Amino acid sequence: MSKTRKSETMRVFPETFKQLVFDTVMEASDQMSEDCRHALLDIVTRYDIGPRWIPMKDGKPCTGDQFYWILTEQLSEPIVAKRVKGGFAYGGLFFKDQVVQKYAPVKAPKEE
Repeated sequence: MSKTRKSETMRVFPETFKQLVFDTVMEASDQMSEDCRHALLDIVTRYDIGPRWIPMKDGKPCTGDQFYWILTEQLSEPIVAKRVKGGFAYGGLFFKDQVVQKYAPVKAPKEE
């Protein structure tokens, strides 16, 4: 396992995180009990750690100063975009509501 300092922390998508845990368990399986291995694999398969996706066909989010995860056929992974009238804005790009397959509200941690 790699030892990562706080300054080297990477943000990954939930699917990538789950795969990293699975790979680590498999690599270290000979160093842990069978019960422990099964418990960790059960956590990876049982729990969903990603955003709660809402299909666009089920209703569009309100326009405002809110950010959403969005997924389209053109994107290989979800991105965070700002909701604007008629679609979503991301780094100078505009995605019309019609091309967005699903969205999920971004829940940012509260700063103290």
